[in-house]
Parts: sequence; C-alpha cells; structure tokens
Amino acid sequence: STYRKNKERKYFRKRAGIEPVIGHLKEDHRLSRNYYKGITGDEINVMLAAAGFNFKRMMNKWKSSFWLFLEKIIVFLNRQLHPIRDSIILQTI
Repeated sequence: STYRKNKERKYFRKRAGIEPVIGHLKEDHRLSRNYYKGITGDEINVMLAAAGFNFKRMMNKWKSSFWLFLEKIIVFLNRQLHPIRDSIILQTI
C-alpha cells in the first residue's frame, strides 16, 4: 500500500542520515576497535567516541565565530590607534 511505502521511505531516509555519522565515528574517533573489557567497556567506548565527535562539531562551530570576533577586535583596535587617519579618510569620502 502507499502508506506502507511512505513509512518505509521515511525509515530508510532516517537510517541513511545516521549511517555516515556512524562511519565517521568508526574511522575518525576510534570506534572500530574497543580496548575496554565487557559490556561496560563497550558502553564507555561508545560514550567517549560520541563525546569526541560532538566536541569536534562544537569546536568547528565556535571556530568561525571566533575568527569573526577576532576580526572585529582588530578593526576596533585599529580605529582606536589611528583616529586621525580614519577621520581624514571619512572627510574625503
């Protein structure tokens, strides 16, 4: 039926969005090999890999904001250090 096909499509799309994340966790965050013992060790390994993944995402988001903030500080300091030059430039415009 159409309802069932649409439901299956939603499920497959959801799964297709998760699989790349799991692949990155396995490759980039050492989830492929577990060095801890037992089920508790498995849980610890997954939590550490997920925390590292989320921390990296957070740092990448902060990186762009940091550079924008740093650029604004540099512009502000340049205006404070060279007020005469800026006023001359503004008068000629």
